[in-house]
Amino acid sequence: MVANTPNLQKVSITQVIENIANKKFVANLLIMGFLLSIIEAIDVAALAYVAPVLMKQWVIPAKVFGAVFGAGTFGLMVGGFIFGFLGDRIGRKKTLMIGIVWFSIFTLSCVWANSVHVLFYLRFLACVGLGGTVPLTIVLVNEYAPSRLRGRWVAGMFMGFSGGQGVGGILAAWLIPTFGWQSTFILGGTVPLLILIAIYFRVPESVKYLVVKNRDRDEVVRLVRLLQPGIAVGPDTVFFAEGGEMKEVIFTPKVLFAGVLAIATPLIWVFYILNSSTVYFFNSWLPQLQVASGFSVSHASLLTSVYQFSGMVCTLAVGWLFDKRGMLALVILPLFACLSVAVLGYPKSVVFMVINILFAGFFVVGTQAILTITTPIWYPTGYRSSANGLAMGLAKIGSISGPIIGGVLISANLPLKNLYLLNSIVLGIAVFIVLILALLYQRHYPQSTPVGKTIEQMNLPD
Repeated sequence: MVANTPNLQKVSITQVIENIANKKFVANLLIMGFLLSIIEAIDVAALAYVAPVLMKQWVIPAKVFGAVFGAGTFGLMVGGFIFGFLGDRIGRKKTLMIGIVWFSIFTLSCVWANSVHVLFYLRFLACVGLGGTVPLTIVLVNEYAPSRLRGRWVAGMFMGFSGGQGVGGILAAWLIPTFGWQSTFILGGTVPLLILIAIYFRVPESVKYLVVKNRDRDEVVRLVRLLQPGIAVGPDTVFFAEGGEMKEVIFTPKVLFAGVLAIATPLIWVFYILNSSTVYFFNSWLPQLQVASGFSVSHASLLTSVYQFSGMVCTLAVGWLFDKRGMLALVILPLFACLSVAVLGYPKSVVFMVINILFAGFFVVGTQAILTITTPIWYPTGYRSSANGLAMGLAKIGSISGPIIGGVLISANLPLKNLYLLNSIVLGIAVFIVLILALLYQRHYPQSTPVGKTIEQMNLPD
């Protein structure tokens, strides 16, 4: 960790992180990331829970409201590009806070929407901010995680996203009948502003980012001493990052296709698009599908919460499985997701439906967690935020198409079993993509190294 020359002391920030000793710092980082994920998820889920009410109140068909879902997900895509770029230039934390303020203001503005057209534009603007906060939170936690724990740290933080959508369902089941549909947007817009102060004081900038970008040495010293209490750091200490992270890399599209990334990056993008189409189809339309099956709005919200909570549990399981067994073991998730979604189209009883939704949530959300956990490790710190933001931004092609196509198919009265079957086929394709990525990952990682190492420690060409 510390290398000495006659007049110079060098400290590897990579090794400081690998041997992080301050458990309080770790707990604080993960708790704040978890809470932020919950808040972001409640905001994402708000529209899905009010959709059945607004469709009835405003007398609009599903295919029209599908465009509102699409506007939100298009905003997420735009936000992923913009805020991912900013995250590599002005820092993860500053950009994260800008995104929080942005989506909070426009989420609150949705309270005054009086038509589907106004709601269309407000959701787009709100989700631009939200599109940056999710990937930046993932990157920030990833850059503080030791390689042996990276999957579990990111998964533990991202559990809040699935949990937040589940909490949103429970709250919606109470808030909407009691206070009206506007209450969900009030909740989604005010809570992030309340926690913003805590984020300012408690969430640190990525120390790895600061070292690679050669910025704010005093803050680097402070963070290193927090991570490794008692470490000797003097005025002449030089901090550096090991492997490919030692070099400052200017982000251009070309760097996303260097070496093994020429294959990995397109596969990651296609996987994101396909799986996101299914995830956002369910996020947007599952409450409505349950209503169409004969459930009340409140019961449909609660069933959707079961789906989200089971996905939250699986997210942590994905992190553990990745850290312990590697990416190849994760192929089981899209395989079982494919099967469980297909079975959803054949309900036999309420108990059968609850059990099926539980399994579907576990494996569908778990499949999405594969991307959340593994995507950042393919890219070095110099452009990790841009690469991760771009991947999550492109995922919104699927996020947009899934709800819109779903709205059209629902309006066309397509049988429910066919709707579920189409999503099952998409997940079946994802099985083969995960398998190829896993084999590619396994081939380029020495068996003796920790599973969670980042791509910058692989032998990639410049």
